[in-house]
Amino acid sequence: MAEIEAFRGVRFPLAAPADAADRICPPYDVIGPAARAILAERHAANVVRLELPEVPPHETPENNRYTRAGTLYREWLASGQLMRDGESSLYVYGQKYFVEGHAQERLGLIAALRLAPYSTGVVLPHEQTFPSHKEDRFRLRTAVRAQVSPIFGLYAAPDHPVRAHLEAAAAQAPAAVAPDPEGVEHRLWPVTDPAWIAWFQETLANRPVYIADGHHRYETALRYQEACRAGASGADPQPCDFVLTFLVEMNDPGLVLLPTHRMVHGPLLPAERIIERLSPYFEVEPAGVGTVDELAHHQIGLLLPGDGDGGTLHAARLVLRDPDALAALDQTHSAAWRDLDVAILHRLVLEEGLGIVDEERIEYTRDPHEARARVQSGEIAASFFLPRPRVEELKAVAGAGDRMPHKSTYFWPKAVTGLVIYSD
Repeated sequence: MAEIEAFRGVRFPLAAPADAADRICPPYDVIGPAARAILAERHAANVVRLELPEVPPHETPENNRYTRAGTLYREWLASGQLMRDGESSLYVYGQKYFVEGHAQERLGLIAALRLAPYSTGVVLPHEQTFPSHKEDRFRLRTAVRAQVSPIFGLYAAPDHPVRAHLEAAAAQAPAAVAPDPEGVEHRLWPVTDPAWIAWFQETLANRPVYIADGHHRYETALRYQEACRAGASGADPQPCDFVLTFLVEMNDPGLVLLPTHRMVHGPLLPAERIIERLSPYFEVEPAGVGTVDELAHHQIGLLLPGDGDGGTLHAARLVLRDPDALAALDQTHSAAWRDLDVAILHRLVLEEGLGIVDEERIEYTRDPHEARARVQSGEIAASFFLPRPRVEELKAVAGAGDRMPHKSTYFWPKAVTGLVIYSD
C-alpha cells in the first residue's frame, strides 16, 4: 500500500523559529489578489512568489509567471535564501487553532509519498478536478522543479499509537513557528531518527491514503512523473516518483471537517411555492434564523428573504423523508454518494425541487454568517446550509470509486505552503 520516504527538505534558514511567519503563505487556491500583494510585501522571500507567481505585463513562452518562479527558486537556493537539509527527515507538522471557541491541535507528518495511479487503490480521491487548474500547477512544477505546497492525505491506523509518536517528537523545540492571520499557529519539527522513521513507514505500508485536499496537485504530480520518466532508463526511484504530502491519521483529535454552504442567485419561486415543491421529499420544520445551520445528517437549512424590504427572513429545516429517495433518481453513483447531504441538496433540492442546474447561479461559503447576511441584504435569493460532513463519508465514497460533488468538504485549517519544500 502507501510508501513514504524521508527526504532532504528545502527550507528557509531562520534566525529564530518565529521568523517563519513572514515566509509562509496559504495554498494557491485560497489566495486572492489583495492577499497575494500583502504576502509579497511581508518579505522579499515570501513563498507566495513561488506558489502564486506574479504575471508579467507581457508573457511569452520564455518569460512568464512560471519561468520567473523557476528562476527565482534557483536564485534563492544559490544565495542561501533557501537551503537543503543535510539529512533526510520526516517532518512533524502541528497546527494549533480554535474552532467554535474550543482549542484544537492537529498533528501530522510531512513526507514524500510514492505516487500511484488511482486505479491501484493505494491513493484514493474523493472530489472532481478541473483541467485548467492542473495545467497551471503542471507548468509551475515543471519550471520550478520543486513541490512547494503539500497535498493533504488521510489514513486510518486506529490500532497504532500514531499520536503518541508525533507528540514525542513535538515535545522538542520546533524549528519553525508561524502564526497566520486566521489565528492558526503552524509548527514544524524535522525528525531524522531512523527507528522513528521506520515505524511510520511500517504503519503506512498496509494502508491506503485518501486525498483530503490537493487533488489537482496530486494529478499534476502523476503527469509530471510521466513526463519525467518518458524515455528514462533505470528502475531506481527518482524524485519525480514522489509527491510532498501532509499525512494525518483519521482519528486525530484535531481533525476538523467543515461544511461549505450554498448561496443561490435568483430568480426563484415565492417561498410558499418552494416549500410546496420540496414537500414530497422533505418534512419542512420552522427554524430560527440564527440556528438554521444547526443540522443533523439528512437535514438541510433553508433561508429565504422576507416579505418586502427589511422583512423577517424565512428560515426552515428540511428533513429528508426517505433515506433512499435519491436511489429512484440516480443509479449512476454509489450508495455512499447518494447518502451525502451535499448530493441530496444538489439533486433533490436544487435540481428536482427548484430546477437549478446552472452552476453559475451558485456561490459557496463556509461562513454561515455570510450566508445569512447576503440573503438579508438581497444580494442572494436563498441560502442553503449543510451539516458537517464526516470523514467516514469521504472514506466510503472514495472506497466505492466515486467522487463527491464540487466543494463537498473543507478541511480546516489548510496546510500552509513554505514550511518545507520537496525539490528534484
